[in-house]
Amino acid sequence: MLIELLSTSNYVSYNIKLAELLGLHSAIYLSEIMNINDKAIRKDKLHNSGILLDREYITKRTTLSVEEQLDLDTNLIKLGILERPDTNENCLVLHLNVLTTLMTSADE
Repeated sequence: MLIELLSTSNYVSYNIKLAELLGLHSAIYLSEIMNINDKAIRKDKLHNSGILLDREYITKRTTLSVEEQLDLDTNLIKLGILERPDTNENCLVLHLNVLTTLMTSADE
């Protein structure tokens, strides 16, 4: 439909600095997680201080498969950017302070 072409909700942006530091897929994935996190905070829908991800929704928005998302989770958890507060692999906490520190650090 024409609305899908024109609607800004069908566009996603990512941070170039994050792409340089973590890779393009990580930057795109984190951009979507930040959007979801923002909406969850505004709607008071946090779960264990984190967000519950609909993996299929993220696939639609980013083209990243569920397997790719889980691999990205593993790497971003190792860096301390994400945390899994319980055993649910779809629940993640975004640590913006770690992300900010990483992006502003002079030592890449």
